Amino acid sequence: MQTFYTISKSRNVITTALNIAVQDGLMNFNPMDKVRKPRSHETPLKYITINEIKLLNDSETNHPIIKNAFLFSCFTGLRLSDIENLTWKQTSIQYSKCSKKRIFLSAEQRGRA
Repeated sequence: MQTFYTISKSRNVITTALNIAVQDGLMNFNPMDKVRKPRSHETPLKYITINEIKLLNDSETNHPIIKNAFLFSCFTGLRLSDIENLTWKQTSIQYSKCSKKRIFLSAEQRGRA
C-alpha cells in the first residue's frame, strides 16, 4: 500500500517530466493538469515520552548498538541518516564536573552551518 506522500511524490515526478515534454515541444499540453491532486489524510504526530525513553533505556536487548543509536537520536534530534554519516571529526567529547561524558556536535552536523 502506498502512502499519501509516495503517491504525491510520484505524481510530482510525472508532472515535471510531462511539463518538460511540453516545453520541448513534444506534447501540446500536460495531461496531468486535468488529474485531481490526491487528498492528504494527515494523522497527528505522536511523540515518544520521557517515560518511554527511560523504559527503553532500562530494557534488555539483543541489539545494543541499535538501541544506543535510537537513544542517541532521541537526545540529539539527529535522523538515522545523520547518525550513520556522523564522524568523530564532527564531535567533541568533554567531561563535566559530575564525571558525565558529554558529546558535542559541530554546527554543520546539527544543520546550522
